[in-house]
Amino acid sequence: MLSGSPLHVENTHVRRDGSTFQVAVYATRVDVEGRLPLIFTTEHDITERRQLELERESAMNTLEKAYLEIRQLRGTIPICGHCKEIRNDEGAWEELEAYISHHSEAQFSHGICPKCAAEYFPEFS
Repeated sequence: MLSGSPLHVENTHVRRDGSTFQVAVYATRVDVEGRLPLIFTTEHDITERRQLELERESAMNTLEKAYLEIRQLRGTIPICGHCKEIRNDEGAWEELEAYISHHSEAQFSHGICPKCAAEYFPEFS
């Protein structure tokens, strides 16, 4: 600051009664001809702003957690024991892959397991 660069810090101050509050302190050097350099400071009570920032951060964390929970499959999923289609929230039946893709972040790649390859494509086994 003595070199001329302004200073900005945020800190906790203590009142006479022992309670605390948050302040932003701005300080800069002021040169007055014929005198030693002066330091000009201003302080702003930022307690309310800090509280709002903490509340915002907490709300963002809550929203992020809720979003992650929404994108997870939970509970009982009605699935056909034969064709493996799933009954969706509207009562319609849809393919397993479509349902899971719609209700999660999962993506699918398809292949053929050895059991199905032997049964359906015996010429390639």
